[in-house]
Amino acid sequence: MLKKIILDGQISYLMLLKKVLFWLALILPLYIFVEPREFSEFGETGWNILIAVLLIRPLADIFPDLKILRTFSMLRKEFGIFAALLLIAHFVGFLMMREISIWDGLTNPENWDTAACGWGLIGLIFVIPVLLTSNKFSMILLKRKWKYVQHFTYLFFIFGGIHLTLIGEGGYVPIIIVATLWLLAKFGFKIKIPQIQ
Repeated sequence: MLKKIILDGQISYLMLLKKVLFWLALILPLYIFVEPREFSEFGETGWNILIAVLLIRPLADIFPDLKILRTFSMLRKEFGIFAALLLIAHFVGFLMMREISIWDGLTNPENWDTAACGWGLIGLIFVIPVLLTSNKFSMILLKRKWKYVQHFTYLFFIFGGIHLTLIGEGGYVPIIIVATLWLLAKFGFKIKIPQIQ
């Protein structure tokens, strides 16, 4: 059973799982309106999911025998939406706790003058087109340009890492890890896993 899941990447009811994850990704971030004090946890969870989303593809290339990684790659869209919405909820909760409107949060020069907030806001700007185009209609409409828009995820990630680094949370470490693994995968580095009989 374990071999079938990990080495062969066979997960029962994968399409159902994708649908459930999609709806959870849309609904769970709304909890910020119930508990805005939890905005830090929303940010931390969203950041960790974003790291996982960006790691899964190079890991699947580096460990080609672990087919479970390819299967998880098929869930990147759902987890990516979840990460983005949790990080937006983090921003909304931050504003709610300070009784600042979203408009003031985005347009007040003081928020942009603070280095940590400014980098976080820039990251949020880059995630909006990614979220808006995370659907089949956009893929058909944008054709080849769709991938370029989706690459804004990396800018979102980098600016989020800078934001975390400036508030003392070590956001540069995941950036280095993701970049290293992407380079290894790009240059064809592979680790073979001995087959279990």
